[in-house]
Amino acid sequence: MGHFVDKKDHDEYIEIQNNLTELLKKQMSSNSSEEIESLKKEIRILKTELAKYEEILKLKN
Repeated sequence: MGHFVDKKDHDEYIEIQNNLTELLKKQMSSNSSEEIESLKKEIRILKTELAKYEEILKLKN
């Protein structure tokens, strides 16, 4: 029997994935090096958040 995965954790995980996808799209279409650097920082933060939620979801499975 698997453990119950909290819907809130799963929803947060999906939202972070979606936000990360949007930032990556913006980064690829940007011509501004300043904007790209800013997006890279935001992307790093979201990747860290995503990794945390991946661990939470693994532990609950």
